[in-house]
Amino acid sequence: MDCGGRECGACADGEVCSQATDCISGVCDAASKTCASAACDDRKLNGDETDVDCGGSCAPCPPSKRCETGTDCVSSICDATKICTTPNCTDTFKNGDETGVDCGARCGGCADGVACLVSTDCQSLVCTGMVCQQGQCSDGQKNGTETDVDCGSNCNRCADNKTCVADTDCLSNSCRNNRCAAPTCNDGKRNGSESDIDCGGSCANKCDTSQQCNFGADCVSNVCGNNGLCRAATCQDGVINGDETDVDCGGQSCPKCQLADTCSGNLDCVSNICGGGAAGPICAECVENRTQPTVRTCGYKQRGQVQQQCLGGFWTDQSCINVWYGSCKELQQDQPTSLDGHLHA
Repeated sequence: MDCGGRECGACADGEVCSQATDCISGVCDAASKTCASAACDDRKLNGDETDVDCGGSCAPCPPSKRCETGTDCVSSICDATKICTTPNCTDTFKNGDETGVDCGARCGGCADGVACLVSTDCQSLVCTGMVCQQGQCSDGQKNGTETDVDCGSNCNRCADNKTCVADTDCLSNSCRNNRCAAPTCNDGKRNGSESDIDCGGSCANKCDTSQQCNFGADCVSNVCGNNGLCRAATCQDGVINGDETDVDCGGQSCPKCQLADTCSGNLDCVSNICGGGAAGPICAECVENRTQPTVRTCGYKQRGQVQQQCLGGFWTDQSCINVWYGSCKELQQDQPTSLDGHLHA
């Protein structure tokens, strides 16, 4: 009644029709010859659709279809020309295959707490319960600020050959060409067993005064102070150092050495005699040995030879000059040697 045909308006749903143009919905049911309700699969632009079978109360339209608002579009973006645009990773919408706004899938990792499907959807590379989780130093992934898997930056230091950006990323404290390098004794770093830069520990180089040390052996002076720093050699430090020939004696700066102390020349000794000693020169006294009234020999008196022997007549202390240029020089049994530290005729 009063609708359909070429001159009247279109008919409502349920009204009689002979063709699609007779109906508001654009759908004339062939069997019943009545106008049918608009549907999202009738291949007609009807109802509140913005394009054929999409938009409005139907599913969002793909790119290039007509729209009125962003909700009409799969991309959620309806441009100024009322056309749905293609989703991209900078459009500030969650669209396409993104799992979060402009992140996930092809758009790169999402921040912690954002939805995910697989680990690569996350910056942390950790997707648990379909949510991106914060990276850990034991999750088996290179994430967060790590320079390599579970090491570097705020995690444990990296082993040799692992990726690094700074010395502090490496166990060796040496990052070269973005790789952790094995420690050496000339790399300009304090690493390995060194107590200071390139010295001490297993290095042949010993540390100078005021450099750090763990043991006396780390230091040129062989003295590591209570403050963990190498001390300068002194004549009261209880070790052989500087130009000393024995502990705190000999050399040019320290007091002269006593009997049996190691020496390198006569001036190192209180007795002014450096000689004798099976293992090398030691400080000694020049003495005359009388074992029989007619047999006298010269020798070195050393520490450990008891005073009773001297008082018993076996050893008679005399000055070296008196011995060598007195009676002992005349004896054939004990001729002066080139090691006794004296000038002989």
